[in-house]
Amino acid sequence: MKLAEIHLYLKEYGQAKLTLKQVIPINDDIAQIYFIQGLVALETNDSVGAVKNFQVAIDKEPDYYAAYIQAGKIYSTQGNPLAIQYLKSAIDLQPKMYEAHYLLGLYYQDHGFLTEAHQEYEFISSKIDSTLPEPYFNRGYIEMVYNNNYSEAAKWFGKAIYWSPEYADAWYNRGFSYELEGKTADAKADYKKAMELQPNFPLAIKGLNRIEDGKPLKRR
Repeated sequence: MKLAEIHLYLKEYGQAKLTLKQVIPINDDIAQIYFIQGLVALETNDSVGAVKNFQVAIDKEPDYYAAYIQAGKIYSTQGNPLAIQYLKSAIDLQPKMYEAHYLLGLYYQDHGFLTEAHQEYEFISSKIDSTLPEPYFNRGYIEMVYNNNYSEAAKWFGKAIYWSPEYADAWYNRGFSYELEGKTADAKADYKKAMELQPNFPLAIKGLNRIEDGKPLKRR
């Protein structure tokens, strides 16, 4: 099993498969065999095979948290609502794990379940770790893109910046919220900061040019 893991880590996928085939006749009840096979399938762009192996791992070990996460990720990428089932199962097993809540929040966000997405991000910030910037950023994105509430969006992007001052995307998006709100001076300052952190930031450059040319975007 350890040798198979090493082959996987070294991206020697054929060797990993051959090694696992040697393990199966010894004891095919080991859930990790199928989990590693699932990872190999995932690394070789076989999402169908990956899900099948993760499900076998779950069948053999119903509390296999990592297998639920991996299956949930695949279904999320496919836009399949089964992602919710797998990610909620992972949360049931480990209620205070960041990854499952964040992935579930992203799925909800991407599919228009905005209240549910906010709830997942709020749970992370209030119950798991208040210093993580991504949940604040995503809440800002929801307010800016879906709700057109630019002042609220700027607030959430500001919280992301507070906990991660080098977060260039947060500086840019707060600047964009300010621009749409009509606060061009604040927008200009944030665009400049984004460009300091990430030189040649195309969107920040465009935003700064719009303001300097006297053609800022207007509130939608």
